[in-house]
Amino acid sequence: MKEITNTLHKLTATFLMVWVMVIALAVVCWCFVPVGLLSGHASVLYATQLIAVSFTLAFVVVIYTVISKRMLIIRKLTLIDALKKYRQMATLQMLLGEFLMALDYAFWFFTQDKSSLCLLAIAVAITLYCTPTRSRLMKQLDLDETKL
Repeated sequence: MKEITNTLHKLTATFLMVWVMVIALAVVCWCFVPVGLLSGHASVLYATQLIAVSFTLAFVVVIYTVISKRMLIIRKLTLIDALKKYRQMATLQMLLGEFLMALDYAFWFFTQDKSSLCLLAIAVAITLYCTPTRSRLMKQLDLDETKL
């Protein structure tokens, strides 16, 4: 259906645009900011690890549980309204994942700590989970391809 295809194209464009922004942020950091700026301070390192783990856990809870519950409500709407709300929720999910990835990258960049690198890998996996695909849209909105 044309509405589904348009929604997927818009979500894909948003996904790519946000990835480009995060990569540009990483390049700017590498070019203009000293790497490992906070790596020698034990108390600062501990505080940043605590903050990074807390943010990562909080964002995982928000991305998976809250948005999944919201998707259950969206399924009950008409197709056009459901696609609009799905686009909003998927965009929010992507932005939260990208923000988490940028935050974990900043923690790793400034501390050069292995735990921050692991959190960055988790954030990248979460962000890649948010990749907009037709099958994911159909599954989350509980649509059947044969009925469309």
